[in-house]
Amino acid sequence: MNNRLPLLLHPEFIAQFDIVFVQYETFHRDYLAFVSKKPTLRHASRYPGYTSPLFRLQFWRVVLDEMHLVEMNEQELLRCDSLERVNLWCVSGTPFNRDISELYAVMLLLQIPFYAWKWIWNRTITVEMIRKFHS
Repeated sequence: MNNRLPLLLHPEFIAQFDIVFVQYETFHRDYLAFVSKKPTLRHASRYPGYTSPLFRLQFWRVVLDEMHLVEMNEQELLRCDSLERVNLWCVSGTPFNRDISELYAVMLLLQIPFYAWKWIWNRTITVEMIRKFHS
């Protein structure tokens, strides 16, 4: 373990807990700092680099609370998808901001068979909902 880093930043420290809460803002900041801006070097570094502990662990379950805050932001959904996990839950008390089409991104993130395929989503959900509301 690198003794210069605060204890909270070590994956080994975080891994000992059953539940870890992270705000979307913190997660977003860590992603931008440690995942999206990885410099490409001509030669391998002689010193180990630091990565956010969120991206060095594999979680048993990631729960995205208040999913409606990120469901229409494709970039944020891709960031959430970059977390190593076995299970993923999406929770929201506000399921739609505008209409049911917003759920497609959640289906994609959850990798729900068939509904994560855009053409099936459009033919079965979107078209049927439009017919139902216009008849």
